[in-house]
Amino acid sequence: MTARSSRFYHRLQVAAHSLQKRADQALMQAAGISTAQAAVLSIVSAGDGPQQNTVAGQLGLNESAVTAMVNRLMALGLLRRARSARDARAWDLHVTDAGAAALANIQAPFAEINALIDNTFGPKDADRVAALLAVLSERLSEDQGRRDA
Repeated sequence: MTARSSRFYHRLQVAAHSLQKRADQALMQAAGISTAQAAVLSIVSAGDGPQQNTVAGQLGLNESAVTAMVNRLMALGLLRRARSARDARAWDLHVTDAGAAALANIQAPFAEINALIDNTFGPKDADRVAALLAVLSERLSEDQGRRDA
């Protein structure tokens, strides 16, 4: 069986959309944020005052998209900006106490989603699929880099 004969792209797209929709609903209920906003909060929380371009790079998004999310998260009181100690022209991002609480509130919904994935694939196959998707993403990024050059 090939990717074409199995309609792999279509099945992957439908599954990803359904998974994101379910996760967005669960996170909105738990913390009032989307999965994309949760990703921004998680990256900022794990970093030492990252800047928006760093967050955008880790998410593979345009900086303008991250700017919109950061502004929304700041309006919600979940993120704050502070002048960078490393570069006076730049702003570092920091999670507020409310942002840390939101991150804590999304742990249970994400645990349920991860359990659904594990129960569907089994833990070993889930790890294998995740590794293969990472390789696919890397190849697509490399290919895009060659096209942009």
